[in-house]
Amino acid sequence: MDISKKMQQMAKEMELDGLTGAHMELFGDHKLMADGCYGIAEYDNDLVRLNLPRGQILVLGQQLELKSMEGETITVIGKIHSIEFIG
Repeated sequence: MDISKKMQQMAKEMELDGLTGAHMELFGDHKLMADGCYGIAEYDNDLVRLNLPRGQILVLGQQLELKSMEGETITVIGKIHSIEFIG
């Protein structure tokens, strides 16, 4: 299963249980836009951890960068390997 299909499955699960209150869009394996974020808990070249109303999003990859932060929307670019929700 590729990362886009995994992301769609995770989004459906989030809608069912209301875990995070976030909306995300994944563009291939190189760009993630996450809306509903309340800040950055951790940031490095291979890891970005974003705070959500209830929990966090953990993005793992290579050469990760914070492209933009506008309001509650954070854009991460780089080679994205995985996305994990932490409740």
